[in-house]
Amino acid sequence: FFDWYNRQGVKKYNQGQLAGAEGDYLQALALDPDNAKAHYNLGSLYEDLQELDKAKSQYQFAVKGNLIKAKNNLARLWILQNKPELATPLLWKSLQEIPEEQVRIRYNLMKNFGWALLQQQELERAESFLRGAIALATTPEGMEQITTRASAHCLLAQVYEQQTRNGEALEQWQKCSQLGSIVNPDQAKWLVLAYKALKKAGKL
Repeated sequence: FFDWYNRQGVKKYNQGQLAGAEGDYLQALALDPDNAKAHYNLGSLYEDLQELDKAKSQYQFAVKGNLIKAKNNLARLWILQNKPELATPLLWKSLQEIPEEQVRIRYNLMKNFGWALLQQQELERAESFLRGAIALATTPEGMEQITTRASAHCLLAQVYEQQTRNGEALEQWQKCSQLGSIVNPDQAKWLVLAYKALKKAGKL
């Protein structure tokens, strides 16, 4: 029965029926309270609803089941709350564990690690991880699987700005602007920064 409720939840979630999906995930967890996948699914749903504390709580349960996707998402929420020191251990451990072929999750881990390091002013290490993420996103598998390729460029632009490498920053802002989507909540705010930087430089 657990599988049935969890599957129904995913189906309703994909159809935009969030209240119904929440009910199914909660029912699944009533049958199997420690199931990491259902906690992760519920966390994703709460994140969509901008109920970030609830999302964090569900991801923390899923992390206990060693679900790498949950570690990545929890780390991102810590970053959004300006607590990068809580994000970096989760991301580092996950990067050691993730199989090479899981390109999309590896990209997200590297991008988020670079983001956390940027917040901590560890600019050289941030650059290294973000360039690694960009390299991964330009492989054939990356081009096929990664839908948030702009993010690493948007973050690398901010690293270069802080290092006053202005020409390189503008190149990254251009890529951020070309690849970005306002539908992505992270990219939406970075696209505003890209627009301002490119306008100031007379590149628009």
